[in-house]
Amino acid sequence: MICLAIVADGLGGHRGGREASHLAMREFVARYRKLAATLEPQHAAKQALAAVNQLIHTRGRRDPSMTQMGTTFTALILHDAQGHIVHIGDTRAYRLRAGRIELLTHDHNLAVMGRPNVLYRALGTDTEVEVDHVECVTITHDRFLLCSDGVYSVLPDAALSILLQRADNLQACAEHVTQAALRANSQDNVTAVIVEIMAQPLDIKHKLQWLVHTGNLAGLLTITIGHKLKLNGISGILITSHHTRPIAPTVRAQYSGGIYCTNSLPHSICHSAARVSNRPLTWRA
Repeated sequence: MICLAIVADGLGGHRGGREASHLAMREFVARYRKLAATLEPQHAAKQALAAVNQLIHTRGRRDPSMTQMGTTFTALILHDAQGHIVHIGDTRAYRLRAGRIELLTHDHNLAVMGRPNVLYRALGTDTEVEVDHVECVTITHDRFLLCSDGVYSVLPDAALSILLQRADNLQACAEHVTQAALRANSQDNVTAVIVEIMAQPLDIKHKLQWLVHTGNLAGLLTITIGHKLKLNGISGILITSHHTRPIAPTVRAQYSGGIYCTNSLPHSICHSAARVSNRPLTWRA
């Protein structure tokens, strides 16, 4: 299962900023979903952003009213228990874990001739774009905040940490953040998106152990990491590899007296399944 959260802030002072941000989000989601079927999340995201960058840049060159059309872009991709952040510009991603807030992105801006926050990297302003990628393991109750510079420019990390813990409801929590930024007299766009990890998928080994120890072994079973457990009663387990998504193996149970494993899966998982079930292990090509 894949979850996407995105904040894109069109370049202030440039015509076409709003269109660039809307175009970036729409095109990224469409292209990423296609590429993610065959590529790892970070590679799919970077390829999608390269195509979106070219699209925005070309449109900006063809339409004189859209000169320097561009946008910042920060996306959180949740795939199983892994989090991936792809980032361009000065929108930000934070993680709140056990009451501690951490900035996960780097602002692509600098001071130029007395101007403190001049972007040197954005989506669509050049023919090519460099994309930052951050990978992190997520745990239950992690909260991620994606926000525009209109939020963090007036709210320090300590304030954001408190605000992110003020409500269990994420919509209310996001409203606390944006309203606090407005009360602090923010002079820029104020956007906040909050994502919380509610639960983690079990790994295959633990799922197999759970099935054996609880006696749920009789009929047809399919387990895929990150998806719900489907159970119809079984008596035996056949472990195979899901070839289109090798990082999300499939465990399929069929009637048999033992445990059958393909060589495409780690032997430790298969041996563990055989050990906890006290059943013979057979290897299959």
